[in-house]
Amino acid sequence: MLVKEGKFDVIPINADGTFDTSKPDMEYGLVTDQYYYVSQDGRRTPIDTLCVYGKGNGSSEIGSIITRHTYLQITKTKCSEEFSVWGR
Repeated sequence: MLVKEGKFDVIPINADGTFDTSKPDMEYGLVTDQYYYVSQDGRRTPIDTLCVYGKGNGSSEIGSIITRHTYLQITKTKCSEEFSVWGR
C-alpha cells in the first residue's frame, strides 16, 4: 500500500532508480508529479522541474501480470529547458 500525502501517492525510489508498486491505476505525468531529494534524516528538497526529464511510460506483460513503467532522468548539473524537454 502506498503512503498518501494529501492527494499525492508517495513513491520511494530505490537506490538503483526504480520503484515497485502493485497499484494498477497510477497517475502519470510531470503535471501531476512532484520530485524531492530526501536526506538521510528525512528532510526534503524540491527538485526543480528543469532538472527532470520524463522519458515516457511503458509496460511489460508476463502472463496475465502487466507492469507499468515510468522512465525518468534526474540531473543536478544540467538543469535547463533543453534537459527537461530532450534529456540533454
